[in-house]
Amino acid sequence: MGCVIRLDAQNVQHISTQSVEDMRVTVPKGQWSEFLEDVTFALTRDMAAIARAIDDQDGGSARALAGQLQHAAAGVGLHELAYVSKALADVIDRRDVVASAALAKRLMRVGSASLVALVGAERGETPTE
Repeated sequence: MGCVIRLDAQNVQHISTQSVEDMRVTVPKGQWSEFLEDVTFALTRDMAAIARAIDDQDGGSARALAGQLQHAAAGVGLHELAYVSKALADVIDRRDVVASAALAKRLMRVGSASLVALVGAERGETPTE
């Protein structure tokens, strides 16, 4: 019988506003919008590549991409996306195809919400949980 994969419930916002503010200070004045655009594009590209790798049952590529996404997301304050990316990498390591597919779908939902929150933070909107 298969094992149960448990993701602990977390009260994590999609985005850490403090991380965004810390980044804003390091980005040269006038380049913030371009930086945010680049981050959004890169994260979207990585999530799409993970989905393709999972669909193609390419665990090695999916695992590597999930690890990269985990670090990239954490680096820009998208902690929930980083958490789900790590969970996906963990189930891929266990070679659980069903759990990998389910977590890949969750990654897309969380990633989408996280990117919306990131863009919203740029506009001065309050992030949602």
